[in-house]
Amino acid sequence: MSDSSYLYSHLSTMPSPRKKQLQPRKRPAQARSAETVAVILAAAAHILERDGYGQYSTNAIAKHAGVSIGSLYQYFPGKDAITIALIQQEGTRVFGAIEKASLIDNWQDALRAMIDVAARHQMARPALARILDVEESRLQPENGTAEIAAILEAVLKRGLSSAMPIGHRTPAIDVVAIVRGVADMAAEQQHPGLDDLRHRLDCAVFGYLALACPGCAELLSAATQTDEAHLRAAQKRPRERVKVSCQRTQRRGRIPKRYP
Repeated sequence: MSDSSYLYSHLSTMPSPRKKQLQPRKRPAQARSAETVAVILAAAAHILERDGYGQYSTNAIAKHAGVSIGSLYQYFPGKDAITIALIQQEGTRVFGAIEKASLIDNWQDALRAMIDVAARHQMARPALARILDVEESRLQPENGTAEIAAILEAVLKRGLSSAMPIGHRTPAIDVVAIVRGVADMAAEQQHPGLDDLRHRLDCAVFGYLALACPGCAELLSAATQTDEAHLRAAQKRPRERVKVSCQRTQRRGRIPKRYP
């Protein structure tokens, strides 16, 4: 069974946890306590990234963190609470960059910059990001995706205004889902590069918006221009590499100079 199959079967079979089990037992008030919590979260992220959810337990986290299980339970009632803290930690890291990108004057440039932030974040630790996306859907922590969707909604309103014929906040939520879905699938398939992922996300997001908003023809034009520019760049790079390789080989006398 693939990682994604396991994750989504896990998502569909696990019961929704009670809210009180998701809250930290206490907040670190001192530097030493904050360091302990940071070590626990780092250990949890490492286990999810290296071993997947199947090996994820409070005992494993405590062992990898080098703390006693009792110390872990002082701060977290269970592994779901640790996962929530991880989701919030990762969200905090990306939220500021997305908020800054949203302030770009041109709304399409702002949207592309936000897509770039999301792509970089997802591909920095792809295995961890993929698991946390699934867990966020199951655990439904407070804030989380809703805050990013609210920023995205404001950016879309600058360009789409009242032309969007579908429900309240639906476009922003759909765009978040598109970005996560494409990025997570790219990570699972060990996709080769960030540039290509950004291109795929641009096409998916602007293509969706053009279809969801028939009156906004410029959206489809923007997506098409992005696609054409990417294709030209992709076609040019291999030719340049072949040309350089042939020139080097000619200098070494390994093939005749008439070789193209």
